[in-house]
Amino acid sequence: MKEGKTLLKIKQNENIQEIKQIIKPRSYELMFIINFNTTEKERNELIETYKNFITENKGEIIKVENIGEKDFAYPINKMKKGYYVLIDFKAYPDDVVKLQNLLKNNEKVLRFILIRKDPKED
Repeated sequence: MKEGKTLLKIKQNENIQEIKQIIKPRSYELMFIINFNTTEKERNELIETYKNFITENKGEIIKVENIGEKDFAYPINKMKKGYYVLIDFKAYPDDVVKLQNLLKNNEKVLRFILIRKDPKED
């Protein structure tokens, strides 16, 4: 668990006591489509990059599924195929925002969707 923002400060005599928000890791599911023109080595490096980002930020990888190449229903960036990857993981919400930014800024990732699996777990 991480400490979040300060919710309350209490001053007694000369001591200041802070009450902070506790943030727990949450379950997420990430599916992304990698450009079909990338090599297998580049795809594996890209997948490892995202897995490492999650684990380096105190997250936990639950499952990685390389779904493989699939045809698109409509062309995306003039491409008709892509390589699909699904990752189930637990992470802190602020790290998930950083992960989304990494995905958005990578030209090899055509599309992605990141959802919170169980919002009731709070």
